[in-house]
Amino acid sequence: MLSTIASVYDPLGFLAPLVLRAKNILQEVCKKDVSWDESLPEELRPRWQQWKLDLLHLKELKIPGCFEPKKMGQGKTYELHNFADASTFRYG
Repeated sequence: MLSTIASVYDPLGFLAPLVLRAKNILQEVCKKDVSWDESLPEELRPRWQQWKLDLLHLKELKIPGCFEPKKMGQGKTYELHNFADASTFRYG
């Protein structure tokens, strides 16, 4: 699991919602004290399999190089705002 989750290359964080789902599953596995060689607990297996299937949809994802709408006109100053929050399951 860890290898698969870590293989998702996402330097800009566009895939964070997808990756966080997998990290949440991994967190549950760790809380259940499942060893590295044990099979995934039956109650987590469907979620993990669905997550892996969802990875296949990433090949359809297209992120344009420019996020500026064409009708926006000439801009002088641009700002990027990032908001973060935390919970018991996720952070962002």
